[in-house]
Amino acid sequence: GLLAVHEYEVTFTHFVPGARLAMEFWREQHATCKAARAPFEPPRPDLLAAISPDLPKARAVVGVRYDLGSEKSGWILTSLGYTSPVQSLLQEHLLHLIRIRRDLIRYLALPIGYRFLLDAESKVWFDSKVAASR
Repeated sequence: GLLAVHEYEVTFTHFVPGARLAMEFWREQHATCKAARAPFEPPRPDLLAAISPDLPKARAVVGVRYDLGSEKSGWILTSLGYTSPVQSLLQEHLLHLIRIRRDLIRYLALPIGYRFLLDAESKVWFDSKVAASR
């Protein structure tokens, strides 16, 4: 009759008892969605995102969430000013992405059609053209 809760620890290499990190992520994502007046629509952590090769070390990040099918999270995440061809983007599971860019977790529950800019003054906005591309 007991429920045992385990989650990945902060480096995402093994499970530990509890749900502290999961709740922290949940709170951050809800706060971002609330501030943007957006529904809370988190993707599964095993889904893929398209990322620019320079994203792990980028100071400023641009994100946009499209409807890219059930195998993908819909997120395309690049450094600000990234201009290489779309073929140069890498596919990364969200779980692994968060290991290298913990600061992006707060944006990932934004629904399809939303964009964000993470820099000195972070911004989130709805893009009706992206939403219409469903």
